[in-house]
Amino acid sequence: RAKSRLKLENKVKRAFSSNCFFNHYQPIIDARTGKTVGVELLLRGKLDEDPLYPDQFIPILEELKYIIEVTRIAMRNAAIDLSDWYSDGFEGYISINLSALHFKTEFDLNGVLSLLEEFDLPKTAFRFEITEGVLMDDSDNALRQIKRFVEEGFVLALDDFGTGYSSLSYLRRYPLAVLKIDKSFVNEMMPGNANEALVATTISLADSLKMTC
Repeated sequence: RAKSRLKLENKVKRAFSSNCFFNHYQPIIDARTGKTVGVELLLRGKLDEDPLYPDQFIPILEELKYIIEVTRIAMRNAAIDLSDWYSDGFEGYISINLSALHFKTEFDLNGVLSLLEEFDLPKTAFRFEITEGVLMDDSDNALRQIKRFVEEGFVLALDDFGTGYSSLSYLRRYPLAVLKIDKSFVNEMMPGNANEALVATTISLADSLKMTC
């Protein structure tokens, strides 16, 4: 295991130094209208023609603290792409996943604002997604930083909802606008089973809290 881990770590380091990570976009569809309202930015990687998968490289990028720089580059590439799409008539947004590491330091919100201004994009062009891990690590600091996002006019989503420990208290404490139900519930939904009941209840909860789900 140690040899395998070291080999993967060296591979990720080489991929980072060679700028081998790139943006992949997954459509976000409004199920009621069938319209693509946005896309989620997903990082992908390839080194020496071999694919690198996110479940391999993301944890290592976080441990090495490279994730900050990789995300910065990904956001710039996203702004370039979105600027082109807007020219073609697209009106949606790009949703960007942030690591818990982004919240251990002061997140460079001014850099994001400058980036949007550089490409003449509105604040609605970027949304941000966080996981419960962000909220669990340092709740006071997380609350302060999340408020900075909201005060600047950005939409924040809570990802993987339903898999953590204190999700309901987070909904009360943090000014989050979007709830993303974890796929483990959605994938195994069947008419009348427990997952269907949990998903329906969560949608109702989000609606009551005036959140998008």
